[in-house]
Amino acid sequence: MNYKFIKHIGIKYFPSNLLDYLGHCFFNFFFSLVFIINIPFLNNILFSTNKTSYILLIPKITNSYEEKKDLIFSRLSLNTNIVSVTEIEKKILKKKLNKKINLESIEEDLIPDVFEITLKKNKSLELESENKKIGSLLKGAEILKKKIDKNTSSLINYLFLGIALFLFISISFILQIDYVKKIKIFIEKSRMFGARDGGLIYNISTGYLLFQFLGVFFGYFFIYFFENNYKTSSFFLIEYLETFIIFILIQNIIGFLNLLLILRHSLRKVF
Repeated sequence: MNYKFIKHIGIKYFPSNLLDYLGHCFFNFFFSLVFIINIPFLNNILFSTNKTSYILLIPKITNSYEEKKDLIFSRLSLNTNIVSVTEIEKKILKKKLNKKINLESIEEDLIPDVFEITLKKNKSLELESENKKIGSLLKGAEILKKKIDKNTSSLINYLFLGIALFLFISISFILQIDYVKKIKIFIEKSRMFGARDGGLIYNISTGYLLFQFLGVFFGYFFIYFFENNYKTSSFFLIEYLETFIIFILIQNIIGFLNLLLILRHSLRKVF
């Protein structure tokens, strides 16, 4: 009974050759990795609501340094345009200082505490006014405007993403046409036994969508596994979660619509 049920499910939802489904899975896995490369770039386009453009320097020059720093933070918290103030790690500062002034080593006590100030989009600080206020709390404390390097990376990212999407849609279209051609006899026989077009489209699409989801899932899981096991900088579930979800949906929707259009077009040719 179970064997007959499994065979029925296999014929109904998976009429194509197993290699076709595995190829479809690998195709989506590969393009998942291609799209992941541009996840940080796309995230900036979709969710760039904050803009970091200021650096806060707090020198360690008094015994009451910690108390003065807390006062500065309390002062900054009153500014509703400031989203966050994040400390920059000392090892990152030391590396940058060594590159700039070519010193073998720099004592950490000589390095001021440095913080990155994140503001709401299109908001700015009145530097002269803010520096006067924090300077009155701790001498030498200062907010500096962060330089933003303008280069051609955005154009390159747009070009890469556009080409990747074009290739994904084109290759997907070509592969799915081939898949549908291979099951033409199955479609004809199903029509002869009274199967409706809507049912055929649903059944065939379900099989391919399952392997499509598996391919996309394995692609994103691969990155997650690699990051957690090799201690690379992680962005999978924290910083770019919304963008990951959008890319997963886009990739699967494009694949589904391609297959749907091809199946509907093919069924019109079968009488």
